Amino acid sequence: CLGAKELYRLAALVLIGRWGSGVNDAGLDPGMFSRQAFRTAIAAEVLGESTGQVGSHLAYTSGLVNEIGRLAVTLSCGSFLPLVRAHRELRHSTWEEAENAVLGFNNAEVSWRLLTAWRFPAILSETARLMAEPVNASGDVAVLVAHVHAARFMAAAMDERRTEEETAHPVHAAFLAERNLDVPKLLGLIPEVEAQVTERWGSGVLEGILTS
Repeated sequence: CLGAKELYRLAALVLIGRWGSGVNDAGLDPGMFSRQAFRTAIAAEVLGESTGQVGSHLAYTSGLVNEIGRLAVTLSCGSFLPLVRAHRELRHSTWEEAENAVLGFNNAEVSWRLLTAWRFPAILSETARLMAEPVNASGDVAVLVAHVHAARFMAAAMDERRTEEETAHPVHAAFLAERNLDVPKLLGLIPEVEAQVTERWGSGVLEGILTS
């Protein structure tokens, strides 16, 4: 019988595998989302183990699924992405703010709705919802939000090929520092994350679509 840790990981892998291959219809690299998701998941796991504040399997799963709404928006509203991008550049806003202006909703809200509908634990859906504005998190969920937010920063820092568009996330450094997750500490953990990523996925982290 599979334990909760294995079930969470398998469910998350299915989500990424199910949706990752469809983004080429929007003119994007179909493996981009899965690679970034796995980097974020492993970074969150390593960070959770380092701080002892969050269970490593919970951090891993949250890191993996927190941007599932971005996949949904890309697949469902791909034709609107140029407008979102243009609004972001014109207004110097975040990607989520531009989505709100153009679409009337943002990818974090979609993540929350999907994870809620799929009956993921509430702490995972709430963490995904708060990724657009992590400073609004409070209570127990704020700890997980901080770890996943930090993990997204670490994952992006590992990818030298990333663009400064919708895959780039603003870093709320003060929010992280309040929880003893300052940027120098995060950067210092990146070599360990890179080693874990390479050990688990090898050259797959550089190209193609990651699968289980």
